[in-house]
Amino acid sequence: MKHTVKFALGAALLWFSAQVVTAQTNLYRLSFAGTCRTTNNLGGIVVLPISARSLLNEFAENHGITNTASLALVFDVDADEVEIVNAADGSPVLNALHFQDGVSVLNRAGTTRERQAFLYVDDETSASGSAAGAAFYRRDLAGNLAGFNFHGEFQLGRPTDATHRNRVYRGVFSTLAKFVPGKS
Repeated sequence: MKHTVKFALGAALLWFSAQVVTAQTNLYRLSFAGTCRTTNNLGGIVVLPISARSLLNEFAENHGITNTASLALVFDVDADEVEIVNAADGSPVLNALHFQDGVSVLNRAGTTRERQAFLYVDDETSASGSAAGAAFYRRDLAGNLAGFNFHGEFQLGRPTDATHRNRVYRGVFSTLAKFVPGKS
């Protein structure tokens, strides 16, 4: 009886550990480059550069997160969204942008997908922008995702809030290497 209980506990722990590891396996670091257009105090339009780090900082600031040094911006292939995660362990901190709806064209082999999607910020129910790009999938012999690249263009509009004026973002994005917790 004791061995059966120990085996059951061990099997449950192993299964749970596998689920945690699986949840982190399809995260890829993300690069953003582009511009943010807004107005200055005199009402003139100003153009500011944006990057993955500046987007991460803005999303964190909007959610009261002040220390962003330990955070990473990633694309979650399974959830189809841009997430901010703890860089040390990969645990999710914030879902930043959701790719949803739109149109996609997938090749017969399932390795290339051209797509257009609407972008939803956080948990908002209305789209704030859109993205178009190409996603490339590489699978191992068992059919598991072994490599992924997604690159394209985006545009996003954000209304005035407590700390920002209206903003219009435009630029390009690309997934980079697979995210590995604890490595920068």
